[in-house]
Amino acid sequence: YDNLISNFGAPEPAVGFSLSLDGLVSALVRHDNSTIALRREDSHAVTLDGDFVAAFRTAREARTQKRKVWMQ
Repeated sequence: YDNLISNFGAPEPAVGFSLSLDGLVSALVRHDNSTIALRREDSHAVTLDGDFVAAFRTAREARTQKRKVWMQ
């Protein structure tokens, strides 16, 4: 990917990273030697029922109210 950006202007070297969320959760569970509490009393559950726009809108609204959100 080096110099790919030169098609749109000045050439730049490529840079990037990736993150495996499944791997991260597995590492945290192994490190803590227990399960991670995903559901808490002070959190707001948002159900993904197929309308992802509405679900993420609801989650964003809850976050603006300083509430923790978990998707189910």
